Amino acid sequence: MKNYLYDFVIAIIINKEKNIIKFYNEIVLYCQKKNFLIVCLFDKSRDLSTFNYFKSIEKNNTNLKVLYDPKVKNLADAYYKANLFASKINARWTLSMIGGYRHSPKDLKKFTKKFYSNSKCVWGYRTQMTSKAPFVRKLVSFSGHLLSKLLLNIPIPDLTSGFYAIKSKLLFIKLKEIKSFLSKGHFVETELKFLFNKHSYSLVNITYKTYNNTIGILSIIDAVKSLVYLFLIRIKFKI
Repeated sequence: MKNYLYDFVIAIIINKEKNIIKFYNEIVLYCQKKNFLIVCLFDKSRDLSTFNYFKSIEKNNTNLKVLYDPKVKNLADAYYKANLFASKINARWTLSMIGGYRHSPKDLKKFTKKFYSNSKCVWGYRTQMTSKAPFVRKLVSFSGHLLSKLLLNIPIPDLTSGFYAIKSKLLFIKLKEIKSFLSKGHFVETELKFLFNKHSYSLVNITYKTYNNTIGILSIIDAVKSLVYLFLIRIKFKI
């Protein structure tokens, strides 16, 4: 059996800086007595003072790695780069979550319990969003899920959740193979599940909060274009 430096690496996608320090501290609290590493990726759109704070605590914290990449193009690119860096570290699992309490650190224990199964992926799924999620956002998310499920033939119950864990070696090989995601925005979460659709998986029920009351038309266009392209790939290669 291979000896791993870490049991798991957590790649935090810093979508919002609000409460990110408290969010990080809660992750550390819930991962006590675990052999883990946290990777935080900052880009040029993020608050420099927050980045400097994390760099200052990184020096005395062996469980934290802080990255800065001014060339991050969009959300999907942030997913790709954070996951690629995290997955090449000598760890059994790479776990990804969005910062700022969109995902709850309390749910981490549910994931780590699944790490001892024979699954190669652990997908977080939502039975419902919090009441703060606007109706339009719920509707678009649910509609996107149903359409993706129909066209891509993915059995996973929630295709738009960005809280997941994948065996590090498997994730690294796939990311190196594709070189980048087709998507530019949140549809990357569905694209990931398409890429790993044939691998064994476990499910974890998670909580999710959203504080964004708007849905950009460009994000919807990107999702539709990516969905059509993935559907054509599925038909061509009979996936």
